[in-house]
Amino acid sequence: MKKIFRLGDTEHACSLLRGAEGLILETQGGPLLCALQPLGAARYRLGAGDEQAEALIARHGDRIWVRLRGRTHVLDAVDPLDALTAAGRHGGDGAQAPMPGTIVSVLVQPGAEVKAGQDLVVMESMKLEVTIRAPHDGRIAAVHCAPGDQVTLKFTLVSFEATT
Repeated sequence: MKKIFRLGDTEHACSLLRGAEGLILETQGGPLLCALQPLGAARYRLGAGDEQAEALIARHGDRIWVRLRGRTHVLDAVDPLDALTAAGRHGGDGAQAPMPGTIVSVLVQPGAEVKAGQDLVVMESMKLEVTIRAPHDGRIAAVHCAPGDQVTLKFTLVSFEATT
């Protein structure tokens, strides 16, 4: 079954198949022999081609966090119907909480012009400070959180004005 994952601003279509030699990750770049060996307590040994590395992997709903070689990567499973719905809003979307947590600071106000990647909100979750950034250029329509607020996964923190 083909899945679509978003890593940063890029979507990747892939399939994971069981072959005679092990797991095969089928991507737009072609097939890649891979391995995933559980080591306990969310720790895994990942193998892809000739490379191997230890990783921490956590999943909540459609979101997967992978801590690999000193960096944390967030993968979102994308439902193609959701993507079509979002595209139909002409940018009138928002920035959402990537996990449940507490708002530490809000860095923008309604009416502010922001650029893609600009810091919007800082939140804390599981003793980890996370900065939520603008997914694209736009104007802030509303801020739906304040420092100290407890938010849930996918809570809309900031809304953008719809573009025409």
